[in-house]
Amino acid sequence: MNRQKIEDLYVLYSLCNDEKNFYVKRKKSISELKKYTKITKSTIDKYLTIQENLDIRLFPYLDNKKQKLSLGMAYELSTQFLNPDTQYEVFMKHLKKKNKENKQIVSNLKTCNICCEDSVYISSLNCCKNFICEKCLMDTILMYLTGISFKIVLCPFCKKVYKLKFLKEILSTRYIKNRNIWIDSYFKRYINYRKNYFYNLLNRYTCIIDKILQEKELESIRINIKHLPNIIHKEIYGFCKMCTPDINSNFRYTNIKIKSIEKRCVTDQNQLLVIKPDMFTCHDCKHVVCDIKKCPHCGIQTTKPYNCNFISRCECRQAWCFVCSSRLPNDNYGHNHHYYIGNGSSAYDPKCRVTENHQGPSHVIEKCKCSFCITRDFKPICLDLNCNKTALNWKVKYCFNHRYKNLMNQNNI
Repeated sequence: MNRQKIEDLYVLYSLCNDEKNFYVKRKKSISELKKYTKITKSTIDKYLTIQENLDIRLFPYLDNKKQKLSLGMAYELSTQFLNPDTQYEVFMKHLKKKNKENKQIVSNLKTCNICCEDSVYISSLNCCKNFICEKCLMDTILMYLTGISFKIVLCPFCKKVYKLKFLKEILSTRYIKNRNIWIDSYFKRYINYRKNYFYNLLNRYTCIIDKILQEKELESIRINIKHLPNIIHKEIYGFCKMCTPDINSNFRYTNIKIKSIEKRCVTDQNQLLVIKPDMFTCHDCKHVVCDIKKCPHCGIQTTKPYNCNFISRCECRQAWCFVCSSRLPNDNYGHNHHYYIGNGSSAYDPKCRVTENHQGPSHVIEKCKCSFCITRDFKPICLDLNCNKTALNWKVKYCFNHRYKNLMNQNNI
């Protein structure tokens, strides 16, 4: 009985050594097992691999006479597919021939149909049964969720709409809670450095769908999500990045604002239409960003200048940048150096070193000692037009309640 042999050997293997290092333990245990059994080291290693990696649903087939799973093929499935569901599906639906032909089938199935590369992190899609590696599946979903405009997440092969339940399983269960041991290190960087990143992506995606359904006066999300591509096929939807909080935050996307534009290929000037984030800026934010901003020193509202973006004639007699709303010295460093990012750039351009992430010094005053800022512990005033509170710091420029409306956040420009 093959199954009984593997289980008995694994029990002996577990009792042979208690080293903490996995690889040291495995080598020593195999050497110890060789003394008590007549099995070779390569066979012992094969049995241990099958016991540790093979899907538990396939173990009864090791002794099944009608649909027998040979030890060689069990070892192939254990090493070529780390996803247990993929192992089960490959054996039940694809392996029907001799061992040599089955090995060729396994070799073909481990190739991703998108990147055409072999991967042990490969799985089958439920909708069309195409095989795709975890990296391509994740990149495809992220392409839909992180785009400038809103898009319904579709299967890359059959274009079927993915349900929210499936996306939640992929994004939340599999990659945040880290329940499965076969996750590639490619995804661990999201887990370690971007906590709750996927959860917030899905949260924002769900809220946008909810807003669209409310706007169209439709029923619940679960009933109508599969019909959305046909409902919004003449429009392009997007969310206002000025109102929407950052993806990495734990903020709930309940007050998100969406906007739609007509789907077309060219502009009124017969030029190719390029989708930009500012096309979806809501009316309130567009008015604030384009027309009026507040002095970070005294709070006086200033209309957008037509020429130089270096504001030096404010009533408080302090200088600041209309582009990034930072406090600047009223000299050559504030007027010229702050706006210089390359040949031809100047204070007349709607960009500066802060907005462009320039490597040189930005010459922003972190702790201004004017009569207005000194009363706020040298911090700037909140840039929200209707708020007179102190900002968190010179980088955020907004108070605690308005920190998610940082109009000059580099990630939302």
